[in-house]
Amino acid sequence: MVPAIVRAELPLYLELPWAFVVVYIIGILGGAVERVLQKSKIDTFTMVVILVLLGLSVFFFTAFTWEKPWIDFFLLPHEP
Repeated sequence: MVPAIVRAELPLYLELPWAFVVVYIIGILGGAVERVLQKSKIDTFTMVVILVLLGLSVFFFTAFTWEKPWIDFFLLPHEP
């Protein structure tokens, strides 16, 4: 989220805790959605989580279409 919104590189002491928090939250939400999807009914919480993740995906796809982030795996490799 930081490369899409701030468009700047975070210092390592902020980047690592931010990455751990995001992975932890996504893991919890993914586990909650998985438990609900094992049943045949989808509740309101699961629908909200799915819609929020869909909205974030659309935001990222749109933002990174116009300007690539500073993270190196988005760069094209240079031929020798």
